[in-house]
Amino acid sequence: LVLATSHKSIARLLGSSSPKEIGEIESPVCWALLVAVSKPLNHIPFDGALVSTGELAWVARNSSKPGRRSNQMAPECWVLHASAEWSSGWSP
Repeated sequence: LVLATSHKSIARLLGSSSPKEIGEIESPVCWALLVAVSKPLNHIPFDGALVSTGELAWVARNSSKPGRRSNQMAPECWVLHASAEWSSGWSP
């Protein structure tokens, strides 16, 4: 079983089945948002960008990855990752 979430969420999900070591794990939370748009955002001159200030840390045109947008009718997708600092304030 692989869980990609915070140690607190894993402990809540697994309850008494949670390994005792789970409480020793420190893992920063990173909120992510997937946005699908019906028309390509061709006016944006990049496919990915690291953001050094503010709430966002990474922005990527997910559809630009090889093999991701083989169907031209599929929406263009963007992934936005929040910064660790911002995300920690909203962790469950």
